[in-house]
This record gives sequence, C-alpha cells and structure tokens, in this order.
Amino acid sequence: MNAYNILPPNRSKLEEGLIHAFDKLISYDTDIFSALLTPNSTPSETVNVLANDKGLKAWDSKATEQLKREQIKAAWPTRALAGTREGITKALKGNGFIAEFSVPEPFIINITAYHEGLSPLTTNNINVLSAQLREAVNGRDSINMAVGVTATGNEQYAMSVITEIRITVGP
Repeated sequence: MNAYNILPPNRSKLEEGLIHAFDKLISYDTDIFSALLTPNSTPSETVNVLANDKGLKAWDSKATEQLKREQIKAAWPTRALAGTREGITKALKGNGFIAEFSVPEPFIINITAYHEGLSPLTTNNINVLSAQLREAVNGRDSINMAVGVTATGNEQYAMSVITEIRITVGP
C-alpha cells in the first residue's frame, strides 16, 4: 500500500483490496482516448463521430476512408487559420486538392485546384469543398476556382479543367 491509504489499521481485506484496485486505476498510465481523437488511428467505425466532434458541417458519408480522415485532420487548422492563404490551402488539401493562388485585386482570390485522386471527383466532393471553403475565407472574400484533375506516372498526361466555381462569401 502507498501513502494514499487513509483507512485505520483494523481495516478488512475487502477494504484493502478496494484501495489496491483504486490505486491501480489511478496510476493506470496508458492513454486510451488519444487514439480515438486522432484521425489516423481512430477505428473506421468512429470516423463519423470524430468528424462530428471536430465540427465538420459539410461531410460526404460516401467519400473514401482516407479522404474522410484527411478532412478531419484539416478541420481545426483550417478554422484557426481562416482568412489566410494557409487556411484555404489546408481546406483544399483536406479535400484532396493541391492549389495555385493568385490575388488580382483585394478580396478576390483565384484558385486553380487539382484533384489528387484520394476519391473519385464528384459533384458531392465539389459541394463539400465549397462549404468548407466558405468557412476558410474572410467574410468579404470572393473566390473564383477552377477545378482540374492531375495524374502522375512514368508517362506524361494531359490535364483538363472540369468546372469553374464562383464562391462569394459576404456582401
């Protein structure tokens, strides 16, 4: 027994056992919850719960497991850096896009985003990306975004623009 024992010397074996058990519980040093709160190590059954915990409003339940985990990883940093280039980059990267930026005039951002192929590119992906970009930009920003697909390999591939999106946030 250690110094936390406050029972008198005439304690019973049951009381000693309870004190010993509680002492073991208190000194249990394995962190069982950090794996549940980390997108890479959480079980696949709890990914949707973790997304809800991180406050993801736009969520595609049919997306691939890897894309879901990337979106969860990018949720808090995107909010923390909202209104900055880095925040927008994290929102795009969390949805499986790499991007090139240009700012032709104040409050207008031109983005050329290339899909990396974490999941098939669908209109659902574009809708989720649009909703998450609305949270990542400044309240007065207007985003013009061209979305394309890129492929890498030993041979050269062509890239084509699929769609253009205009997202206006604020007035």
